[in-house]
Amino acid sequence: MMSVLVSSLFIYNTKNALSNDAFNKLSSVAESVQRIRLDKKMAAAQTAKSIQSDCPDLLWLVRDFSLTETKSADDAFNEFMEAEEKPDRDEYATKKEFDRVLSEVNNRNEIRESLRKAFRSHRCFYMRQPELDANSSQKMTQTDLLKSLDTIDEKDFSEEFRSDIEKLCTFVARTIKPKCIRDKMFDGKSFVEFLKLIVEAVNSEKTIFLHDAVRRIQ
Repeated sequence: MMSVLVSSLFIYNTKNALSNDAFNKLSSVAESVQRIRLDKKMAAAQTAKSIQSDCPDLLWLVRDFSLTETKSADDAFNEFMEAEEKPDRDEYATKKEFDRVLSEVNNRNEIRESLRKAFRSHRCFYMRQPELDANSSQKMTQTDLLKSLDTIDEKDFSEEFRSDIEKLCTFVARTIKPKCIRDKMFDGKSFVEFLKLIVEAVNSEKTIFLHDAVRRIQ
């Protein structure tokens, strides 16, 4: 919850694929917005519609990705988000089987809805597993490579991996911006005060009133 509340760009870091488990974990983070209200006078239904402008953008980074996937990362993510699943009872032999499928569909629909409420926009990046360039003088196993990433010169990595890193860094640099609430851009001091108020609210398990918190530090 803290990361969603205080970030302008939320980077969700997973491995290998856009899996159901990864979607479920991201959804549990996104559902934390249900504890947020804009102010004490605004109802929950109004908040759900209005809070999105104060929410972060989402960047889902899928590391060590398998290149067997033919769809782009954004296409795969958008396909999930835009899917309209409505199982037909007539397509299933038994009610038990239909109920199982319906439960799975309802769960996915709830995930989509929670992500729409928690993030202003979403992008997805695939990143290859780190590997050495064929001409590199460095020789090591994949396990040793992963343990030594911070000691290896950038030029020793494969061109494909360096390209993935460059695209990611360029996107983040162009997208990230200071945190804003109610169009108020925080400076260092006000952001620290805002962070203190959010930590206090989270620890006390109280409803978080974003706009009230901003008024207190103005």
